[in-house]
Amino acid sequence: KFNLAIEKASKVIQYHKSSEYMDRSVLLIGKSYFYLGDYLKAERKFSEFISKLKASRFLDEALLNLAKTQLRLENEKPALERFNDLIKNSDDRLVVSESYQSLAEYYLNKKDYTNAIKNFKSAIGYSNNSEFKAQMQFLVASVTNKLDPKKAVVEFDKVLDYNASFDLEYLAKYNTAKSMILSGDLKNANEIIEN
Repeated sequence: KFNLAIEKASKVIQYHKSSEYMDRSVLLIGKSYFYLGDYLKAERKFSEFISKLKASRFLDEALLNLAKTQLRLENEKPALERFNDLIKNSDDRLVVSESYQSLAEYYLNKKDYTNAIKNFKSAIGYSNNSEFKAQMQFLVASVTNKLDPKKAVVEFDKVLDYNASFDLEYLAKYNTAKSMILSGDLKNANEIIEN
């Protein structure tokens, strides 16, 4: 479907240059290349967007996607600078939230768990999507579990404060019990397991 999206968006660009969908079409092509794993073409398309469509209301989204692409291409320094710039300057809470999430994933990959947790929590703070918050909180809890299983119990319990899917709710409860066992709280772990 990504190739089909590229084909259709290219037709909008080719035949309807003055269309209100022009900027979204360029962005869609870049995202499609990104999800296809063709990061060089994605980077080219996002760069084209940024240079030619500076007045677009989707500029911050293009900058965010360019930074994500640069991370995949192991061009870390400009990607990290771009994430931090978006965090400071973007008015779009979703872009800021996703920038924090991308930074958290970067730090997690580097095994810098403290910064990963900090950025996942910031992503939660800027998001308005309860399901997204539940997913990020689950990641906070999972990373915390690597550092301190006792603290992870509290973090896994917070997943239930948000609109977690059935699977995520189950995993949060399961991992709460697991963390309790690791921290020696067998009585409460047994209670959760029985429930």
